[in-house]
Formats: sequence, C-alpha cells, structure tokens
Amino acid sequence: MDLGFLKSQNRELRKMNDGKVGAPFEYSHTYIQFLAFLKIGFKISYRTVQGIVRRLSVTSGSKKCILHISEEGF
Repeated sequence: MDLGFLKSQNRELRKMNDGKVGAPFEYSHTYIQFLAFLKIGFKISYRTVQGIVRRLSVTSGSKKCILHISEEGF
C-alpha cells in the first residue's frame, strides 16, 4: 500500500480550505477515501480501522486523527 498521500496531506488541506467560508476541513479527501478503502476493500471491522488510524497518526507525526468512526460514516 502506498502511504505517500500522508506526506502531501497538509498541501491538499491547504488547497481544499483556500477561499472556503466557515469551518476549515480537518481531513483531506484522500485520507477519507483511504479509510473507506480499508473498511470496504478489506472488509475489516470499524475497530480495526480505528487502530490503523491511530497508528498512522503516530507514524505520520500528525496530532489529529479520526477516532470516532461509525457505520454511518462509511
């Protein structure tokens, strides 16, 4: 799996939030799509996706991660 998108995540967020009115996006589209791919593509549990997200946030040095994942979210 290519996790290169983690390096460009801040750039993508800046582009998404450029000129946006209201609260800024906190997570890039690519990141959300990756999580959906994990859940649906590998047919893993939400708890497992949550564990992967926690590990990715530690590995990437990101201070924020999506921890509240629900069935409605995917």
